[in-house]
Amino acid sequence: FVGVYRDGGYIVTLSKSKSETKAKFVDLRLNNWISRGTRAAFIDFSLYNANVNLFCIIRSNFRIRTSNFHVKTKRKKLKIKLQQRMPAPNRTLRFC
Repeated sequence: FVGVYRDGGYIVTLSKSKSETKAKFVDLRLNNWISRGTRAAFIDFSLYNANVNLFCIIRSNFRIRTSNFHVKTKRKKLKIKLQQRMPAPNRTLRFC
């Protein structure tokens, strides 16, 4: 999305517990967290799969149009292998 949004907004940290996260979403909905003044919402999260040593970083953008409260979504996925094995045994290259 191309757009400029004014400063401000809220950050909500979600729990690892499904029931706690669901309760937080219910609370946000009951308190009108997304209203007619909301223009966009972003959800960022990352996952790590230890079996294949792979991080997956995901950003979901939700752009809300004012005319008909229409929501347009866009997702980006980035997969990163952070630890590469070196040819010599017991050597690991790490980067961020």
